[in-house]
Amino acid sequence: MIKKLKEKSIYSLFFMAIISHTTLSLVLNFIDYYLIKSDAFNDDIFKDFMNENLIIYILLTLFLVPLLETLIFQTIVIEIILKINNKASILSIIISAFIFGLIHNYNAYYQFSAFLIGLFYAWIYLFIKKNKKESAFLFLVLIHSTNNLIATLFDIINP
Repeated sequence: MIKKLKEKSIYSLFFMAIISHTTLSLVLNFIDYYLIKSDAFNDDIFKDFMNENLIIYILLTLFLVPLLETLIFQTIVIEIILKINNKASILSIIISAFIFGLIHNYNAYYQFSAFLIGLFYAWIYLFIKKNKKESAFLFLVLIHSTNNLIATLFDIINP
């Protein structure tokens, strides 16, 4: 049985989650860029929007998107499944990740990558929920926002 998280360990978990998430993202992006060469992230529409509306782009990617995606694809999906069957944690993780992957439909590889990230997000959500109920949503939003911040900085530095 997992022990209840203490206040100090929640910060350690946050940094471990960020490092794990960033590592997974870098590996997936490396595979995409050097092996698959799908060019999923070189969409001119996003680049043009980012260049013309940088402040709005940052507000959307750092705040609105993580809030909405966490609410819809982790919180609501997982909570509905667990309300139907409170022992369906693994099923809720898989369904949450599958839906999360589907909406990131730039190409098949990107959907697969988003599915893997979705597995990570759903697992983190349930882990925190079981150990520190009041912060699962906020914790995941912060992880998602931090990942989007790192991705946005890479986009700004390397246009």
